[in-house]
Amino acid sequence: MCLDIMEKDPNSDLAQMYGNAVLLPVGRASAYTRRIAAAAGRDKLLGSIQWLGVYNTKPDYSIQLFGYALPQIMLGAKAYENYRINYMYDKGWWPNAIECHKMIRILEQWGIRESDTPDTTCLLLSRASEDWWRTKLEGMCGEQAGGDVSFNLLYAGDDINKAATKTAGSERDRVLKMDALRGVGAKLAMESMLCENGIPYKVAFTDRMDNLENLKRFKLLVMPFSYSLSKDALKKITEAVDAGTKLIVFEQLAPVDEFGNPYQEPLLKQLLGNKNVVYVKDNLAAVGNSDIKRAEYVKMMDGILAPSGYSFNANGAPVECIVSCLPKQEGFLVYLGNWSTKKDELVKPVISLPFEDAKYKAEAYSAVTKTLNDLDLAGNPGAFDGKSLKSFSVDLAPGEVKLLRIYKAK
Repeated sequence: MCLDIMEKDPNSDLAQMYGNAVLLPVGRASAYTRRIAAAAGRDKLLGSIQWLGVYNTKPDYSIQLFGYALPQIMLGAKAYENYRINYMYDKGWWPNAIECHKMIRILEQWGIRESDTPDTTCLLLSRASEDWWRTKLEGMCGEQAGGDVSFNLLYAGDDINKAATKTAGSERDRVLKMDALRGVGAKLAMESMLCENGIPYKVAFTDRMDNLENLKRFKLLVMPFSYSLSKDALKKITEAVDAGTKLIVFEQLAPVDEFGNPYQEPLLKQLLGNKNVVYVKDNLAAVGNSDIKRAEYVKMMDGILAPSGYSFNANGAPVECIVSCLPKQEGFLVYLGNWSTKKDELVKPVISLPFEDAKYKAEAYSAVTKTLNDLDLAGNPGAFDGKSLKSFSVDLAPGEVKLLRIYKAK
C-alpha cells in the first residue's frame, strides 16, 4: 500500500488495518498501526482482526490473537472487525475471541479512546525514498530487471523467502536486485528495534507535509532511510532541530528531491555539524539485525530520551510494551505481551514512567488468570508516591498478555 499518498479523505469513515509490518512478533501489528495512523489519521483507524494467521495455532497460545488485536486498540483504533469468523468456531478460538473483546471493553472503560502515545520519538519514513532508490537500482540491471531473484529478505515470511525463484542474468544483477530493497529493509530494522525496546513512537511521512507540522514537540526524530526529500520537508525538520529536537540520520542524506532528481549536494548535508544532529553512516538494511549494532543504536537513543522518563527493558525476552497516556496527566495505560513459548519461564520486564509528585494506584488484568487485581508496584499495597518509584517490574508467563492502568489516586 502507498501509505504516503493515502490522504485524509473527509469522505472516508475508517481506514482498514488489514495486514502487518512483516516483522517478528514484537511490533508486527503495532508498527503497521502507527504507519496507518500517519497516513489516514488516528481518528479513522479500523482494527481488522483476521484469523488466517492464528487458525493453525493451538488456542492455548492466545497471544497469537491478543497480540494482534490489542496493540491496534492501544494505538487508537476506533472500531474493529473480525475476518474469517468461521475459524473462531472450527478451530476452538471462540473463547479467546470473547476474552479479547472483554479486554477491549476494559481498555475502553479505562479511557483508551481519550489516551495517546506520548510525544517522545517520531520515526520519519519516506515511501518516495524507497521507490526512487529501487527505481535507480532496477535501472542498473540487465534484461532481467523487475524479475524475481533468489535471496532472503530480512524479516520476510516463508511466502517470500521460500517461493520458487528465478535467478537474474548475472551475479551483479542479483546483488543490485537485493540492494534495491535497502529502504524497505532499513525501515523494518528500525521499526523492530523501537518496538522490541518499548520506545514509544509515532510515525510521520516526509512525503506528506501535513504529517510534518509541529515536529518540535518530539524529543527525537529518526530517519532510517532518507534518499529522497523535498526542500519544504527539510524546512519543517530544520525548524524542529533549531528548537532543540534531536535528529538521528542513518546513511542517506537525501541526494535526490521528491521527484527523484539529484541535488547538487545531498540536502541533509547542511544539517551536519549541528549539535542536535547525529549522523550514522551505517546501512540499516545490512547491519540493523546485528545485536552489537542494535545495542549501540538503542544506547544512543536511550541517552537522548532519558529526560522523558520512559524506559523499558525486557531482559532479552520477546516482550512488547505499549504505553498510552491518559488525558490531563492522570496516568498511563500499559499493554504487555510476552511472545515467549518457553514453558514455565516467567519474565520480568522493567518499566519506567514519568510519574509526577502525586499519589498513584495501579491495577492489572491478566489474560491468563482472567482476573482484574490491584497491582503492587512499590512494595506495599494501596497508593504509592510517584516520585519515589523510579522503575517497576511485572511478571509475565509464556504467552501472557497483561493490561495495566496506573492512575492518580483521588
